[in-house]
Amino acid sequence: MTDSDIDQGVEIVQEFQPDELGARGRAQFFFHHRGNDLPVRDVTGTQGHGDKVEPCIERKAENYCTKCIPENISSFADDDSERYLLLFTRVRNSELQANGEQFYVGYIDKRRKLDINGRTAIQGPIKLVSFEDACPLSLVGSPDTRNQKRLNEEKTEKILSYLDDAENIYHECVEEVERLEKRVGRPRLWEEGGVPPETDDPLHDESSGC
Repeated sequence: MTDSDIDQGVEIVQEFQPDELGARGRAQFFFHHRGNDLPVRDVTGTQGHGDKVEPCIERKAENYCTKCIPENISSFADDDSERYLLLFTRVRNSELQANGEQFYVGYIDKRRKLDINGRTAIQGPIKLVSFEDACPLSLVGSPDTRNQKRLNEEKTEKILSYLDDAENIYHECVEEVERLEKRVGRPRLWEEGGVPPETDDPLHDESSGC
């Protein structure tokens, strides 16, 4: 992570080293943009819940622009036994075989706790995968979980193993979010040519005990 990954007024409260964190994960739900082939947030409010700005993949962060299940993020940020914020959604695309089902589509590898006007956010390297490569929630026995969910090491490892075999489509998702954001007139969060790098390897390594 670099200083270019945050904006003015954002305070870095704490930075984490992977080997100082445990191997557990925390699930975080987001609304899928209806009709989209990619696992991106509901930018233009297609599901009737308003225009969504989280997860803020442009900044490789959650709770960066607004509160989204804030108690889940605050406790995740403060728990050194948890390293991975596992992002999941329900597919809303009738042209996809997976329509209506829930999947883990990626994760943020916790590196920073941020304070943004009194709001806690977390930030770190991010991986996103296609719905074809995504991990069904049913794999760990929680197909209908929507709010906060702590996952033990065994379940976390099972999900990570599934996702780590897949291609990281982070850049493709960022480009799609940028295209959708233009529809609602929100400015981009970075300067031209300054899109955050795809990854800060390693995202998930054996040395971390995973």
